[in-house]
Amino acid sequence: STQSTWVISNTNISISSANAKWMCVSTSGTAAACADNGCLSGVSYTVSSYVIQLNVAATISAMGCSVNKHSTEVKAAYTIKGAPSLPTFNPAQGEINPGTVTVTSVGASALCWTTSSVNPVCGSGGSSCSSGTYVSSSSAPISVTVATTIKVVGCSSAGSSPIATSAYTVKLPSAPVFNPPSGALATGTSVFVSSSGATSYCIIIGSTTPTCSNCPSLVNSTTGASFEVQAATYNAIGCSLAGSSPVSTATYTIKAPGAPVFSPAAGSYSDTTTVSIKSDDSQYLCYTDDSSTPACSTNNNGCAPGARTTQPFAYVVNKTLTLKAIGCPGGPLGTADYTIQATKKSSSVVVSSNLGSILLILLLFVLLH
Repeated sequence: STQSTWVISNTNISISSANAKWMCVSTSGTAAACADNGCLSGVSYTVSSYVIQLNVAATISAMGCSVNKHSTEVKAAYTIKGAPSLPTFNPAQGEINPGTVTVTSVGASALCWTTSSVNPVCGSGGSSCSSGTYVSSSSAPISVTVATTIKVVGCSSAGSSPIATSAYTVKLPSAPVFNPPSGALATGTSVFVSSSGATSYCIIIGSTTPTCSNCPSLVNSTTGASFEVQAATYNAIGCSLAGSSPVSTATYTIKAPGAPVFSPAAGSYSDTTTVSIKSDDSQYLCYTDDSSTPACSTNNNGCAPGARTTQPFAYVVNKTLTLKAIGCPGGPLGTADYTIQATKKSSSVVVSSNLGSILLILLLFVLLH
């Protein structure tokens, strides 16, 4: 009766097709189509005239049908006066990080939404949903952590908006990156693992494939995870609500500590000397100054015998001694002998040259006695 226009809610739309035995009518947006004794798409009505009452915006497609004959398809689009606007999505459809999508319908007092194939439908007066999840606001966040399609309709007492649809896929975390990468590292080196989009990490030593759902030691972090390197192969994945990243692998060996370097070198010195001791790629040093031989403890966290120290270490040599040091764990022994030479101080005797004065004093002493 009225084609492609604004109408008030609950307006009756009359559809008729002269000489039709039945009609196929669609309000879902698909084209109506006749079939023998029925419809290929749309709802079949066994009348040549039909009335639809509209309380939501819709595009109506209709076709008159008879046996082996049908009319052309006719479409008419209707928008409800005063009804909420077509909902918008932020961010727009496409690939997104796990998070929320905000839907908004201007003029709506409520929203109805679904994430299934079912269309959302406003209830009477816009105060509820006939189908879908009800939100009593014109704007609402919807959590999206997996691939999904959101359908939303704005609701008010004046009617309903058209249904808006937006499809999303969710970004999985990227393959983790090891820093530093595979190679030979010094004992105690910290390795940092990062994965874009990950909110937690699973890192496993050996050939076992890590999983987010059954990780023996999941590290919750949005920035990355670190570990103290061992001589081993590490497998890592990044995890998020969307799923897991590809597995990344890194293999490390441990550099043996270098021979201790004494600076200045062993030798004879005339005064107190400060000696710097260093062993490349060692975690710490063990040293002695009493001629005993230092050794790293079996658990590599101390010395037995010897004193533990960080490096480079400064030792003040103020007497003749032997310094011995070893880089831990497992470095070679280094020895340096130092001699401090004593400085001899000479004394002077001053003899007076005034012999006359001395003789006079002695003579007076004799005469008086």
